[in-house]
Amino acid sequence: MKILRASLSRWWYGAAIAVALLVLPITAWFAFPRAEPIAAPQASSATTAATAADDEPEPDRDLTASRPSQRKPRTSSAPSAAEIAGVVVDGAGEAIADAYVVCSHDPELHATTTAEGTFTLAATADGCSATASHPDYGASPPVTLAAGGKNRLEMPSPGRITGSVVDDKGKPFASFTIGIESFVADGEEAPQPFFRQKKFDDPTGQFELDKLSPGKYVLSASVVGRPPAKSKSITVSSGQRSRGVQIVVGLGTTLSGTVTDRETGDPIEGVRVRLDAAVIGGSRTSATTDMTGRYTLEGVPGAAFSARFSHRDYKERIVSLDGSGGALTQDIDLGKRGDGADMEMSGIGASLVAGAKFVEIGSLVPGGPAESAGVEVGDRIERIERKSAEGLPVNDAVQQLRGPEGTRVTVTLGRGTKRLDVTITRAVIVR
Repeated sequence: MKILRASLSRWWYGAAIAVALLVLPITAWFAFPRAEPIAAPQASSATTAATAADDEPEPDRDLTASRPSQRKPRTSSAPSAAEIAGVVVDGAGEAIADAYVVCSHDPELHATTTAEGTFTLAATADGCSATASHPDYGASPPVTLAAGGKNRLEMPSPGRITGSVVDDKGKPFASFTIGIESFVADGEEAPQPFFRQKKFDDPTGQFELDKLSPGKYVLSASVVGRPPAKSKSITVSSGQRSRGVQIVVGLGTTLSGTVTDRETGDPIEGVRVRLDAAVIGGSRTSATTDMTGRYTLEGVPGAAFSARFSHRDYKERIVSLDGSGGALTQDIDLGKRGDGADMEMSGIGASLVAGAKFVEIGSLVPGGPAESAGVEVGDRIERIERKSAEGLPVNDAVQQLRGPEGTRVTVTLGRGTKRLDVTITRAVIVR
């Protein structure tokens, strides 16, 4: 019996140890749950966005300075099912990045294309008439967007103009300035070119203008000491180069005289005299009155033009003149500056803007000669003194409408489908 009891005791002892070895791990597992592994740190969305922004190229300072940008942040190239997707390409089918796409009926529906030329708009853009614009390409014809459609907006490729500036004997000028006197878009509206004037230094007198929207151009060339000259109308086609343009700059004539104080009659020293650049044309040549009020301005046109007289203590004055008869003598008096208007001139009292075929009335001086004669904003100037004004640059139209106080000018206006003949008596305009 003792032997049997001893055997049973050893058995129970072993069994108790085995149970303990099973229970302790289970209890520990419940009492102390297993810790999750630590994940490797990841960049935050803010860090990712900052990195992407750092990779963006610097903007073209000349471009942004000449035309304020309308660019918006780029949209995602992976549209959701509810968005309208599309692409912007040039005339050769190449993708255009950074093109601005907008719906005509709702400017809030806009996007900027990605590097692949793609864009996405909200679902509400379905059925809208959208256009794309870009500084180097102009503007696209409108396209009606459709959900699930191709929505392909095609912009014309930019063109170029190359040419030369010479004197009346064919000798090239080594230094000159080229400006765009007028521009009429080819077909659909296109933005005006971004530069107004560019200076060139080339011993052969050569120049080249690039990134031009298709259309018709008239260029001006200015050389120090000579009157500005203009080119003939130049047609620029999409993706093409217009070659062989030659602008001849002649000698012109001279303008001289004395500038005095209107109240005292005393001569005024330090008055700057220069050609008035009504739009883009003009000249880099200027003269300054001496202590006797005398001035001599060389290189004025042998045709109708305007001269501007400026001094910090006097009202600026613009005078209309005609150099077709040779050298001119013109004495001018200036009024002191006050708290009101600081510029005076003689004309019809209207500002002009370029239209599709004709110059148009942009604004009117309240109570001025043009408004009193019945001219309205938006009227087309189709004829001046019975001569067609179709294709006439704004600058030329300005010079023809300006003139001495009390003189008259007759214009034919287009207003919708109507045509009206109006005679306007010029007056002194103060503003």
